[in-house]
Amino acid sequence: MRRRALPFNLMQRWAEGARKSIGQILKGVLPARTFAQLKSTRARKYSLKILRDNGFLEISSRVVEHCGTIVLRGPFSGLRFSTEILLNIPCAQRLVGSYEKELHPVFKDLDQKKDYEMVVDIGCAEGYYAVGLALLLNLPVFAFDVDPEARRRCRETSELNGVGSLVEIGNYCDGRTLRRLTRGKRCFVVSDCEGYEMELFDHEAASDLRRADVLIEIHETRQTSVYESICKAFMSTHTIHTYEATARDVDEYPELSFLGSDAAKAIEEWRHARQRWVFLRSMITL
Repeated sequence: MRRRALPFNLMQRWAEGARKSIGQILKGVLPARTFAQLKSTRARKYSLKILRDNGFLEISSRVVEHCGTIVLRGPFSGLRFSTEILLNIPCAQRLVGSYEKELHPVFKDLDQKKDYEMVVDIGCAEGYYAVGLALLLNLPVFAFDVDPEARRRCRETSELNGVGSLVEIGNYCDGRTLRRLTRGKRCFVVSDCEGYEMELFDHEAASDLRRADVLIEIHETRQTSVYESICKAFMSTHTIHTYEATARDVDEYPELSFLGSDAAKAIEEWRHARQRWVFLRSMITL
């Protein structure tokens, strides 16, 4: 008797479940640093495939040809990228300054501050924030990413913008490393570490970061509320400001009008409706 083929959606669910199970097994047996690097590298390769298959990299090619390789607007206008980097990411968002525009008020305010000692960027990717903040604040930046390709790109971007001597790049930032770097110091920390924020930003970290301002992209889990846990850890030392993802209006970016109907696609960031960032401002500096 022939076996009936499983419906596609059931096969997809089974495959996703199998991947998660394998991931849990690997997480349990591999050192944390090794597992984080493996997870990040696989995520980048998968993301690149999705971008290529859905035409986003072709759009990036058109944007670079028309707009060049320098950020045109936003808090990091003037930031330069190599063509190779821009052709492998959805670059329109960076170039026209729409990327994470919800956070622009935070960075506009940073431009007025003169009392930071340094910046820490956890999950630096190609260096949009690490290098952008080095240019904006002219301060030492400690940038971390577990993906070796991301570190290469960040180093390339820092050198291209003439701040290679300010940007120090590391591969893995655990709680101990973060506390050692920032303990008692007046600094700015930005984090986009894909779910690792629960381990990094606990009550112990809040005490060491009591003089720091901290901007965290929140990645919620089914098991617990990351947002609530972090807010609870920092509520006695920091004021809490929350930013939620908003829709993009393509008419605000006339630089992309040449793309026609693809302009909206070019600035799409594929965020969940309630994607949040939390900005923790030190009470000591108020």
